[in-house]
Amino acid sequence: MQATRDRQKSYAELKRKPMEFQVGDRVMLKVSPWKGVVRFGKRGKLNP
Repeated sequence: MQATRDRQKSYAELKRKPMEFQVGDRVMLKVSPWKGVVRFGKRGKLNP
């Protein structure tokens, strides 16, 4: 059971990137009611 948990954790961590934000940074946060937080990232401008 522990080996399976560790394997799944290692697969999930491959898709994650460590990100740090400062106060005042603008970030985009996409939320899905079924999946929870889907993706977020640091962005420059919010307008095109």
